[in-house]
Amino acid sequence: MLILILFYLPMRIKEKIKELNESENLWIGFLGSVPEYDT
Repeated sequence: MLILILFYLPMRIKEKIKELNESENLWIGFLGSVPEYDT
């Protein structure tokens, strides 16, 4: 049981980081494509 958790958690964390990176890239791409809205 503990072994399953130890394997499962890092995989979930990696997936989350990947999702965050992808959404961040999409957001940067979106901001880059709309130069009028300069923060």
